[in-house]
Amino acid sequence: MDYHHKQLGFVLISVFVIVFLFLVDLLVLSIIFWHDQVPAFANALLIIATLAVVVLAVLFSSMTIAINDGELIWHFSLGFWKNRIPLHHIAACAPVQNKWWYGWGIHRVAGGWLYNVSGFEAAELRLTDGRLIRLGSDEVGKLIAAIDSARG
Repeated sequence: MDYHHKQLGFVLISVFVIVFLFLVDLLVLSIIFWHDQVPAFANALLIIATLAVVVLAVLFSSMTIAINDGELIWHFSLGFWKNRIPLHHIAACAPVQNKWWYGWGIHRVAGGWLYNVSGFEAAELRLTDGRLIRLGSDEVGKLIAAIDSARG
């Protein structure tokens, strides 16, 4: 069974837009009103930070999860941080609710790794080698059904 789902990260996009607007506001104020008080390197740092926020917003604006040719594949926008696991390496798969402080993005959580762009629901994969992976999704039930169906 093939499966493909792309989830937009509305929360992350919103946070990045707010941070971007704040940094642009600081930069404009610095250049127009505080030009004689703010050193040039501070403006350069603001420009670098603003560009970094734009890059992160693009990279983490969505997450795609797919099942194809016996593999579970997931990645963020533009194919960033692409991962794949052969389905036969998945020992168990269950729906879980992430704690709010787990947040979003890519990071370690209790016992494994979390990949998420929005929401708190995830599919928890226990792999045959003992690793644990949580894939955030807004359609966890369909994802787990597709994994179970594809595993046989």
